[in-house]
Amino acid sequence: MACKKTRLRREKTPEKAPEMMNDVKDLLAAADLDRIDFARQKINAASKEVLRVAKSVQSEWHSALTTGDGPPNDLFRGMALGVEAAARVLGAVADDLALQERDIRCREGAAPKLDE
Repeated sequence: MACKKTRLRREKTPEKAPEMMNDVKDLLAAADLDRIDFARQKINAASKEVLRVAKSVQSEWHSALTTGDGPPNDLFRGMALGVEAAARVLGAVADDLALQERDIRCREGAAPKLDE
């Protein structure tokens, strides 16, 4: 079972999400609308990766329960924490993206400024 746990950990951790988030952060630094649209595409791709990992974790969990082996709790807890962390990063970057887009539109006069 130890070999299977190691294989699952490698396959199921959201490894692509941090790389995608670094790309998005670089794009946000440039802050123009074309790049924001591209960053939004990157966020969507990273979101799909996180969802894929979450579904895979859930599937493995149910499989372990139905076979009677019982879930390897540490493995699933680690994977769940990784998925949760990736989801938080995606949420934070999406919020930052929305604020950057609003700031650009305000500079261009296309959106009213927020009262601070």
